[in-house]
Amino acid sequence: GAATNQGVAFAPVYASLLPSSGGAIEGSVLAVPVVAPVRSASGELLAVVGNEFTVAHFDAFLQQTSSTLFEGTVAFLVEITTGYLLASSIVGQQMVSHFTPGGQAVRVLATEASSEVIR
Repeated sequence: GAATNQGVAFAPVYASLLPSSGGAIEGSVLAVPVVAPVRSASGELLAVVGNEFTVAHFDAFLQQTSSTLFEGTVAFLVEITTGYLLASSIVGQQMVSHFTPGGQAVRVLATEASSEVIR
C-alpha cells in the first residue's frame, strides 16, 4: 500500500453507487481510489491521505486538454494491467457497457471501444 512504498498508490477501479436524496440508488460511476503517504523531512510516516476520483474527472481533463492541442486530437487512458478503457476525450464514449443485476460494472475493453480511433 501507500504506507509501505514511497509514492502514490492507486487501488483498482470500481463502480461506486450514487444514492439519491431519498435513499434509492440513482446510478453509478467508475471511481479510482488514490492514496499517498505524508512524510516528515526525515522520512518518518506522519499520515496517509486519500481521495477518490471519478472517471468523469479524467474525462473532463482529457476533453479540456485535447481541445487545446490540435484539432481532431483524441486522448484516452487505458488500464495497463487489464486493457479496460478508463477515460476518453471523446464525448459519449462509454467506459461501462452495462451493469449486472447484482450491480457489477461490465467495463469496456479499449479494443472494443465504440471509437475506431481508440480501437
